[in-house]
Amino acid sequence: MVLFGYREPSLVYYLERPVTTCNSPKELTLLLDTHGEMYTLLRDRDREKIAKQSAIIAEPLEMIDAPAIAGLPPVSVQVVRLRIDRALPVAAETRASDAGMTRKR
Repeated sequence: MVLFGYREPSLVYYLERPVTTCNSPKELTLLLDTHGEMYTLLRDRDREKIAKQSAIIAEPLEMIDAPAIAGLPPVSVQVVRLRIDRALPVAAETRASDAGMTRKR
């Protein structure tokens, strides 16, 4: 399990373990290149951001709609399987730097 960008602390609490967080497609590419296929929860805008990183395949598996909260726009997330497209090269500079990846507790 990896989280892309900030996620509410309650998710980490319910998982009952630290979770790696990546804040950019470059960091996510490095993690996937090192550890292989992973799963995450993504908002549409995050999935679009990752889609621009052509070496990452983000396969949506399930949509989860959050309950409506008065005064706030509707929010939904997707359960997504992430992997590297091995037909495309992963840049050496992406492999060389993992700065910024953090574990949320």
